[in-house]
Amino acid sequence: MFGAIFAPLKWLLPVFLTIWSIVLSGGETVEFTILATADLHGCMAQLQNAVAPAVAQYHKSGPQSVIYVDIGDTAQGAYPVNRRRGAGVLPQLAAAGCKLWVPGNHEMEYGFEAFKRMVNEFSGTVLAANLHAPELTGKVKPYVIVELNQVKVAFIGLMLQNMNNCFPVAEERFQTLPGRAALRKSINEARSDGAGVIVLLRHAGKYGSGENLPELLKNMPEVDLVIGAHTHQSEPGCRIGRVWYVQPPSHGRGLLTVKVKYDLSKRQIRQIESGIEVLDVYKESHIAQEFESVKPCRTADEPAQRMRAFTQADLALYAANRSSMERLLSLENPRLIDYYNAFPYFDPVITVKVTDRELHEIMREYLKFAHKRKQLLLTAGFSYRARRGKLHGLIMEKEQDVYVLAISAYAAAGAGGQLPDTRRILINKINHKQAENAPGILRVITGKD
Repeated sequence: MFGAIFAPLKWLLPVFLTIWSIVLSGGETVEFTILATADLHGCMAQLQNAVAPAVAQYHKSGPQSVIYVDIGDTAQGAYPVNRRRGAGVLPQLAAAGCKLWVPGNHEMEYGFEAFKRMVNEFSGTVLAANLHAPELTGKVKPYVIVELNQVKVAFIGLMLQNMNNCFPVAEERFQTLPGRAALRKSINEARSDGAGVIVLLRHAGKYGSGENLPELLKNMPEVDLVIGAHTHQSEPGCRIGRVWYVQPPSHGRGLLTVKVKYDLSKRQIRQIESGIEVLDVYKESHIAQEFESVKPCRTADEPAQRMRAFTQADLALYAANRSSMERLLSLENPRLIDYYNAFPYFDPVITVKVTDRELHEIMREYLKFAHKRKQLLLTAGFSYRARRGKLHGLIMEKEQDVYVLAISAYAAAGAGGQLPDTRRILINKINHKQAENAPGILRVITGKD
């Protein structure tokens, strides 16, 4: 018999709790606590000043029964972090007490080499059961068993599947596979290793990555708890089928707490009490470079023109947020931080060769994508006629059989699965070495690191 207690979310309260209980006859019961963050997005001041002290306080009350985990999108989202390609973030996460980390999709934004550096920087355990990356064998584990107050708890990690669609890298070096088979294998092995509780740490959360959670968990009754991420929608606790689902707030604005009561004699969970401890919000620090002056943009296509000039390409193509571009164009004396606000992703800029026919096909798909996301499609070396996301024609500055096109590595790889035709056309034309070392869009259009 299960019962859940739901309270309305009131941000004036420091903690919001939900409880899932199962009625059992008496036995020796112990408790352990899981603390979690996700989608920190480079908020290092928040991590150091709010999250770390809160975690430390829990450890004081029961160091052998508390563990802190993070479910990814950690090392991207702030200019000081982006300019270092995420370097130095994972040691800070470990210093805050984090023991387990599941990489998110944005961890691949800088390329596979940067991803490897981040993984190797983390002194805790990196979990990703569905990751195929031979160069990280031994460093990334499918699951780990942690003993918390006499209970063997298995933590299984799952990254988003098909992350090759986020950055061009050879599949023999890096591939994130569908989660179902990897999850079943890890559950079986963890049970054989004596795990009494199974916790899934899944960056995709309830939805996303082509696998919704109910579908993923079909015929997986062993999973007791799922901690999700990615959507920036916090969840203090709810049932999905027979599984208890929770998700931390983004940007470190709260600490997810999960207290589990476990019957040692019956080897069964008696109660899960979960909630979100709302934390004070600290302003992120800036570095001097962010306030340096940058030449203003006079037209919406000027960033693409700068891409073309920087790469010495024939053409350039980039999608930018419409409202952010409008704000940037309104500034007479923009600073680097103003450009960063308009171009907040690292987005390495690469070059590929395309025919006129291929360019038309890419533009048809990219226009639909940009229209749906309320983005401007910036071009250089050519212009286009379109209405409501539908291409009506291209106007080339100079007719050629083959063009060198400057484009973001993210778009060329398929934009996380949203540009499949673009990926099909370009993926075998990409120079992977060039992509790994390519400058980010901010450097390309501002000339500043």
